[in-house]
Amino acid sequence: MAGHDFTNRRKHPLPPDAELFAEAHRKYSYNPETGKLYWKVRTRHNGPKPGRAAGGADGNGYLQIMVLGFKLKAHHVIWLMHKGELPKGYIDHANRNPADNRIENLRV
Repeated sequence: MAGHDFTNRRKHPLPPDAELFAEAHRKYSYNPETGKLYWKVRTRHNGPKPGRAAGGADGNGYLQIMVLGFKLKAHHVIWLMHKGELPKGYIDHANRNPADNRIENLRV
């Protein structure tokens, strides 16, 4: 994918969009009014409970989400969940606020 280095720690390539799409929808729900992702299922015995906000900060104002062992920016996961595929270019926040992941604020 142009402009992105999507590999995990072991340098494995990113799985197909269909696999990422299915896993993202299995694990997370998206609130379009707030732009936030929430856990749908508990993935570990002591993991986050369903309904809790998902993701962690990356130090640059962006949230990261784990999908199939890959750390992806939350706005990429939201784009994938909404559009069914990762974009071919960069995703930009129209209002320049990296924490505002409402789908209408995301553009390629």
